[in-house]
Amino acid sequence: MRPAIPAVMGQNDSLKHLGDRVLWESTLEEAMYATDDEMKIRKFGRVSITKEGISVEGFDVKGAMCRDVAVMAAAWAIGELQREMLKTIAKPGGGKISVD
Repeated sequence: MRPAIPAVMGQNDSLKHLGDRVLWESTLEEAMYATDDEMKIRKFGRVSITKEGISVEGFDVKGAMCRDVAVMAAAWAIGELQREMLKTIAKPGGGKISVD
């Protein structure tokens, strides 16, 4: 089985968002891996972005350690933001993005 999330990212590494899973593609051969288990988001939570940093709460990820949860949550949030942004670009009110 292919390792899921390396402890060190290489310059040519990439994450691909696949629904509730993230595919890690890496050319880094010397990375240390946290787990060889497949990771899957079992419960979605909230990712908050502020000028102080990024906060992840409420996520439950099967086969993941703390850092892995942060990476999975960030990949999920990036995918959600991209989909909603494209819907908003396509037509006014098309996405679930609100401005206060």
